[in-house]
Amino acid sequence: MKQPLRDEIEGLIATYRAARIEREAVDRAAAPRDWAQADLDLSAAAGELGNTVRDVARRLSLVRELSRALAGTGVAVNRLLFEPEVPQLVVELYGRPDGPTEARRAADPLTSDRVRTVTEEFFSRSGMEVAFPYDQLTD
Repeated sequence: MKQPLRDEIEGLIATYRAARIEREAVDRAAAPRDWAQADLDLSAAAGELGNTVRDVARRLSLVRELSRALAGTGVAVNRLLFEPEVPQLVVELYGRPDGPTEARRAADPLTSDRVRTVTEEFFSRSGMEVAFPYDQLTD
């Protein structure tokens, strides 16, 4: 079964990795112009990959689905950070439970299961791993 989002991202990851290997192969001191071009190519590949990953996260409503999974916990998604070296999306949270009810809901294993379901569904459709700070739900 063809998965166009996943295939597109995997292709861009391969392009990024090839550009990184190419830049590492160039001696900056011996060939500064070649290194600068390789660095520009790497930067362009990282930018294209990052833009595509953010677009896929937007199209698949990742923030909205994570927000639904976190409803009633006092914790919300602040932003998604993309790390092309890994490559993965990192979820940054803000807020804390404001009272015992929200604290219980945040610490409830069902909340973690709902978040895990969202991140696994995103991975299955996009091929992009999502790093979620589960420990912040119980701090």
